[in-house]
Amino acid sequence: MSGIGNQIRAVLWDMDGTLVDSEPLHELSFVHAFADCGIDVPDGFHSAVVGRAEAENYEWIRQRTGLRLGYDEWRKLRYRHYLKLIGDLQPVKESFRLWRFNEQRGIVQAIVSNSDRMLMDANLAATGLARPGMVTVTRNDVVKGKPDPEPYLRAAMLLDIPPQEIAVVEDSSSGVRAGVGAGMATYYLPVLLDNPCAEARPFAELVSLLGEVEA
Repeated sequence: MSGIGNQIRAVLWDMDGTLVDSEPLHELSFVHAFADCGIDVPDGFHSAVVGRAEAENYEWIRQRTGLRLGYDEWRKLRYRHYLKLIGDLQPVKESFRLWRFNEQRGIVQAIVSNSDRMLMDANLAATGLARPGMVTVTRNDVVKGKPDPEPYLRAAMLLDIPPQEIAVVEDSSSGVRAGVGAGMATYYLPVLLDNPCAEARPFAELVSLLGEVEA
């Protein structure tokens, strides 16, 4: 099929905060886990953890709170709280509209996340986004997560599509840097992103390239 704007053949989506509004659930799961461990929510917590992998968040929390749980114990605790909340998970409406529009046109789509596979699969099941054979890349599938470009380059390899023919949609600074670093046209949703790099473009421009998207 012809590409988007005769250049873009595939759209790669970040998951948390981009396709699904999971950030409130993540934040609440952290708060519950902090309470279970008897520690206060550290200053700057929310902005520090957005878009980062769980292991990096754990180290940030441990250094600032004296958390004594090992990483595996912490992850099980935090994920248990998240999965209890997943029934409240909502889509990001503008992203879902474009996702459905792309599906109708047969545009290749994949999901690339800094989250672990368990959370990715749970989110896809909860929102009905799971598709047979769909390419998904999680933090478990790569050596380096975002902001390193490896996750997006892996998705391009699995799709067998050159990076210059792929568009990325992100909502975090680390994700935007990963997309740009992979040599892909990168678009951002201005939800949590304060200072997108100059190479990234607003999400509305991608919607415009695709044409009219029905509500």
